[in-house]
Amino acid sequence: MTADAREELLQQLANVVGPWHVMAGDSDLAATYREDWTDQFEGIPLAVVSPKSTEEVADTVKTCAKLGISVVPSGGRSITVEAGVFLQTAQEAASDADLIFPLTFGAQGSAMIGGGL
Repeated sequence: MTADAREELLQQLANVVGPWHVMAGDSDLAATYREDWTDQFEGIPLAVVSPKSTEEVADTVKTCAKLGISVVPSGGRSITVEAGVFLQTAQEAASDADLIFPLTFGAQGSAMIGGGL
């Protein structure tokens, strides 16, 4: 893929999901997507896109199809916690695994997951 074609792809994806939801290059976050969660497959993605709605997923796939770019969905990048785990502990564990645990509130140091969900 030429540099111009790659820039065109990245721009079109940014138009679909917003520039903050398209990762490309050698960023640390994009590097986590070079291997699948089973550690069985590896590849260097042209971009990692994080759509926030069904419409954005559909538009991302349409954009890639129009440009002849393959799409590889990624899943299984999650953690499981028990009800008695403190919210802050879950957030720290997610961060250590390069993941995000999005639930947050003032009592996160003393609130347990079971009470917060």
